[in-house]
Amino acid sequence: MGVEGILLPAAGCAARLAYAALWGGLFIAGVGAVCRLVPRLPANARASLWWLACLKLVFDLFWAAPLALPLLPAPAARLAPSFVPAAAPAAAARAPIATVTGAKSVLPPKGSDKRPTPDARGPRLSLLPGLLLFWLVGVTLSLLTALGQGIHLARTVREAVPAPLAGVDTNALAAALGLRHDPRIL
Repeated sequence: MGVEGILLPAAGCAARLAYAALWGGLFIAGVGAVCRLVPRLPANARASLWWLACLKLVFDLFWAAPLALPLLPAPAARLAPSFVPAAAPAAAARAPIATVTGAKSVLPPKGSDKRPTPDARGPRLSLLPGLLLFWLVGVTLSLLTALGQGIHLARTVREAVPAPLAGVDTNALAAALGLRHDPRIL
């Protein structure tokens, strides 16, 4: 299975991207509203909500679409089975299936060379591949920026020295902030 078996066609990607953007945006708006309406929400709960919002965007983008199952017709609308007389089994065997069942044939008659004609307008240019490429470049740049900031933060924390805390009660400060453990103050 090559890459083409894994990737969705461009129209499917655009639909998934639009779906993820719409529902992910609504979820992000909800998380923002919760964080604003509940100001005493602990920081770890806020961080968890924002991580869930990010995961929602990713899962909506790559999660398989539900299967579309056709509804069964109402019992009164069902077609009666076709009746083939027992006296003509040879004729029924020679007749095309469409004639036996009473349905219209979707196949062209034998001997006709009607083939679909190509689109007379020629190939259409689509903005979809360009938009998808623009989105992928934006996501890649955002990930690279976040990685660079994480490396810079780790270096800053590693090189930091403990801060002099004359007369500051870190236990009371941590309790006032709702933290379980006293943080290192650098």
